[in-house]
Parts: sequence; structure tokens; C-alpha cells
Amino acid sequence: MKMTMKAKIAAMLVAAGTMCATGCSKKSAPATEPAGAPSAAAAQNKPGGPGGAGQLKTATVEIRQISLIREYIGEVAPAYSVEARGTASGWLANLKVDIGSRVAAGQELCRIDNEELKAQAEQARAGIAAAEFALARAEAALEQVGNEAARAESLYSKGYISQRELESAQSTRKQHKASVDAARAQLDQATAQLKTSQSRLNDTAIRAPFSGVVAERYLDNGAYVSPSSAILRLIDDSEAKVVINAVEEDVPWIKIGADAEVTVDAWPGRSFSAKVKRVSPSIDKNSRTAAVEIILPNKSGDLRTGMTARVRLTVAHKEQALTLPAGALKSDAGATYVMLKTSGEPERREVQTGIKTSESVEILSGLSEGDVVVVAGTSAGGRGNR
Repeated sequence: MKMTMKAKIAAMLVAAGTMCATGCSKKSAPATEPAGAPSAAAAQNKPGGPGGAGQLKTATVEIRQISLIREYIGEVAPAYSVEARGTASGWLANLKVDIGSRVAAGQELCRIDNEELKAQAEQARAGIAAAEFALARAEAALEQVGNEAARAESLYSKGYISQRELESAQSTRKQHKASVDAARAQLDQATAQLKTSQSRLNDTAIRAPFSGVVAERYLDNGAYVSPSSAILRLIDDSEAKVVINAVEEDVPWIKIGADAEVTVDAWPGRSFSAKVKRVSPSIDKNSRTAAVEIILPNKSGDLRTGMTARVRLTVAHKEQALTLPAGALKSDAGATYVMLKTSGEPERREVQTGIKTSESVEILSGLSEGDVVVVAGTSAGGRGNR
């Protein structure tokens, strides 16, 4: 049976009402969160919430070892270096060493031929011989007049001679005794002159002041030299030294005997142990640095003068120190402080610091082990975080 027009219209209206009811029920379904609760994204950004910008990061004061290590560049030099010079003028002779020659302490390196010094020494020896002869003659004369004076004293005691004759004999003995004393003084003077001449003559032999190696040879045999002429340069290469210029802020921490590690480009992958030998007592006003001398053994001779040295210096070290991450420190008007975590609001606490590195700082006073401080806006470096 054919549906009438009214029936068709009624069926269409029923179908449309059913679709509307289904769509409207999906839109108005109840929310899963209670009214007024933030979404999950909002909770992440809420101060104090997970991942929020206002989350407090803290660090705990701990007892740990702390080391301040600096790296400097210097140049390898011998521990000792001298230039061999003479004390007299003359012709260089008997030079038997060359660059690279090994020498022992006291070894003769060369001589300076000086005829004048030789003549002075011979003259002094002749003076001694003459003085010895004069002394011997004076002593013989004294012995003779001494015997005569003794005989005169005996005769006078027996009344055989006058007092005047006795006094004359005694006076003669005194005169000869004075002559002996003068001759002995001349001998002493001649001996001293010979000693001086011989010393100057001995100085014409140039000797090594220590065991080492000849680094430079400036002159050859036959050259005329004066006391200002450098003949050789000797170095003691059993030890090497590196001089670095430490910055002003490091100088107070550097102590004699501090450990250092030296590497050179010529020996990649190899390091040499060393120690601080000297620290300059003054700061250069232009560079604001102080010279620090580092000594290291070189028995192998592998370290050569002039090599570039890279020094890793332990400026300061403590095995047991109260430490905090460096980021926990704050400063205000010259005062250094931290924010100490308490049961209420964080409390400002001024502290005194010691060794400082890029990661940690030593606390000398103001905090105790186990105290917790707020590290605002920074990370505590992975240790001590809460």
C-alpha cells in the first residue's frame, strides 16, 4: 500500500529527531575531572608542581676532598746553568770539550795561557828562597851573639867584666834577635805572595763547577780572552725546571712542595711528576702574575731545554673539607651567603669560603655538615639534590 504524503513527512521528522538526540547526548557527557580542577598541562606549570619553574632545588653540605687545579704553559730549562769564564786575560789553550760533552765536577775544561802570572809565581818562589837564606843567616848570627852574651853574664857574675860590657853584649843579642824576627816576617810575606800568585795561576785552569753537559761553546783554542769573556756554557740536565707565571688569585694558595704534572709536545701521552721549588715573593705590577719555579727529575735526559711544557698544578688540596656546589653561593655588598633551608622560609646565612673550583667550594664557617641550602635557579651538580 502506498504511503500517503502525510505519513512520509511524519517518518522523516521521527528520523531527524533520533539523530539530534544521539549527537546532543555525546556533547553533554559529564567531565572526568571535578569542577575547577586544572588540566594535566596546567598542573605541570603550577609553581611547586612537577617540572614547575618554582620547584626548590637544594644541596647538602658534605665532607669531601677538594682540589683546585690550574693549567699553565711554560718552557723547559735546565735546573742549573752557568757560563765558564776565566779571572785573567790571556790566550785560550787546551780546550778539549765541545757541545754535548759530558763533564764531571772539578774536571779541567781549558786553560788560559798568561806568561805574566807565570813570571809572578816564579818571582814569588825566588823571594821565598831569598827570605829563607836571610832568616838562616840571621838565626846563625843570633846564636853566636847569644853565646857571647851568656859568657858575658857568667864573667860579670864572677867580677871579671864591668856592667857596661855586660849590657853591651846583651844589647847585641837583642839586635840580632830583632833581625831574626824581621827575616821571619819577610819569609812570611814572600810565602803569602807565592800563595797569591799560585792561586791566580791556578785560576787560569777553568774547571766544571758541577757534573753536567756542555750546552754552548763560544770560543776556540788560540782566542784571546779577558775576565769578561764567556768560554763555555754548562748545564746540569739531571733535573729540569719549568717557570710559569701564576695569576695573582692563585699565588696565595701555591706552596713550596706542591705536586705538579708536566707534559711536553715532544712526548705525547707521557707525563712527568714535578714539585714546586720556588715561589716569587712579589707580583709583577704589569702582568699581575708571580713566577713559580717547578723542578722535575730528568735522569733520562728526555726533557730538552726549550721544549714547550704544559703544567697541571695542584694549587690547593684538602682531603676533608666541608663543601657545597659552587652555584649555591650568593653575594651581596661584599658578603657571601647561602639560603639555608628551614621548616619555614629559607634563611639567609653568611659564610666564609676557602678553596673554590668551578664545581665546588669549601665552607670554612657558617654551616655544618648535613645542612641543606637552596640552590635557586641552578642544579646542584647531581649530588645532594632533594
